[in-house]
Formats: sequence, structure tokens, C-alpha cells
Amino acid sequence: MHHLGVDPALIEAFTRLRRTLHQRQSDWWLEAAVVLHRILARSRALKTGPTAPPGLERACQELLDLLTEATDQAEVDIHAFARTRGVHYDSLRRQFRKKSGTSPKRYHTAMRLHAAAELLLMQPQLPIAEVAQAYGWDDPAWFSRHFARWKGCSPSVWRSTGTPAAEWNAPR
Repeated sequence: MHHLGVDPALIEAFTRLRRTLHQRQSDWWLEAAVVLHRILARSRALKTGPTAPPGLERACQELLDLLTEATDQAEVDIHAFARTRGVHYDSLRRQFRKKSGTSPKRYHTAMRLHAAAELLLMQPQLPIAEVAQAYGWDDPAWFSRHFARWKGCSPSVWRSTGTPAAEWNAPR
């Protein structure tokens, strides 16, 4: 199907998003977020041309990947990351916000909380303090406050309801 004046890559991305939302697999919200980021990046590129130098764009994607995977680390030194990639910290942070819709710190915290929410349900016998420590929180009370702020309930209530993390709304 051809839509006059609409980029075929955007049509394909929206089709993928529709399929993802319809299937609601275990990580549907994360997949949907990735597809939406691609749609937004593509539409911005069509409107304004390239939004960042290739090195900055590559560094931003590497940072996004790192923060998604480094859920066991309390902090990621973004200043050092920027230096090793040869980009300015503020430029990287701005580009990251454009790409993800949030700051690197908030994104990393959201990934850690999502992983902790999954672990709370997958291993209900595990003490909350151990779950907190597994995802970089040394203080279980601080973890519980973060969790309640993002999820709207405490980790113990979350665990008792049995709500899978796939139904969790991603923090903004």
C-alpha cells in the first residue's frame, strides 16, 4: 500500500508498532518505546535533516544500549563515557534526551526498576533487600521509595499483586 507523501519507513515502523501492541509480549512496552523512538527520529530527520553529527549519534546510541544493559550498576559515569567517545557531555545529554525523551539518569533508573520488578515476580522468595542490591541500591528503603514513586506501590505490594512487569507503565 502506498500513501502519497508519507515515508515508507514510517509506514513500516507504525505497522510494526501496531503488531507489537497487539501481541503484547512480555517486553511489549520496551519494544514499543524502541519503535516510537525510531519513528520520531525518522520524522525529525525528514523535517530538519540530520539532527546530530554521526559521532554524537553513534555515542548516543551506545549510551542508550549501555544504560539498558547495565541494570546492576547504580551509576554510569556519563562524563567518562562522553570523553572516551570524543563528544561533549552536554551535547551527548541533549542528544540522548531528544532520542529517548528523558535524561540518561532517569532512563537508567527506569531500566533498573523494570529489571527489579521482573525479579520480584520471578523469585518471590528473594528478600527485597537482595533485589535492591542486585540492581545497585545499597539501601532497601531508598529502593522502595524509588520503586513506589515510579510504580505507584511498594515492592512488596507489587510482588503480592502478581502483576507482570510487561504491564508496568514505563517511567518518564
